[in-house]
Amino acid sequence: MRVVQVDLNSRVKGGRVVGALRRFPDAAVGEKVILQDPGEERKYSAVVAKVDSLSRKVLFDVEWEPKPQQRLYTLQCSSATPRFTAGKSAGVVAPSKQLIPQ
Repeated sequence: MRVVQVDLNSRVKGGRVVGALRRFPDAAVGEKVILQDPGEERKYSAVVAKVDSLSRKVLFDVEWEPKPQQRLYTLQCSSATPRFTAGKSAGVVAPSKQLIPQ
């Protein structure tokens, strides 16, 4: 993936980051890129959402937080108190608790 230099604070309605087409002249909608603010060390995964040749802007959908890893849960319902395991952790399932993290 290519690294594109943009001001990560430059956003439009809907939270998309705006970049200049001159910095990324061959941008294609759906292309996956890495965005980096020249003043910061952090990098973010993004997808080109729109290329506007009239305004000379590129809009990016940015993944601000990494996606959580999926966990495998096991539920044992053979007793009056159900138990679950998640990796090496185990616990009792309270009726008001959710097993699947949101």
